[in-house]
Amino acid sequence: MTPDELQDLFQNTDEMLAWDDFVTQARKALENGQETAMLPTAFLRLVLPDLAADPLHFPVFRTRFNRLCDEQGMPGEKVAEPSSTEEKGEGGEGPF
Repeated sequence: MTPDELQDLFQNTDEMLAWDDFVTQARKALENGQETAMLPTAFLRLVLPDLAADPLHFPVFRTRFNRLCDEQGMPGEKVAEPSSTEEKGEGGEGPF
C-alpha cells in the first residue's frame, strides 16, 4: 500500500466523513453570516471529550492564555507550544 492509498483509505473512514461534514456545515454557516451553526452530532460525539478536557489544545486558546500569563506577571504558568513531533504523533511522521 502506498502512502496515498493509505490517505485515501483514512479519508473514507466514519471519523473522517464526520470531520468533512463538520467542516462543510461550519463553513456554510460562516459564509451565510449565521450567528450559530448546527454541527453534526456524529462529529461532536467523537471530539467533545477531548475538546472539553483540553481547550488549550487549540493555538488560539493557548495564545490567549499565555498573553494573560504575561499580563498578570505570571510567565512561569505559560503553556508551551507542542513540538512538531508532538503535533504529528510520536513518530513524527504522517499526513497530520
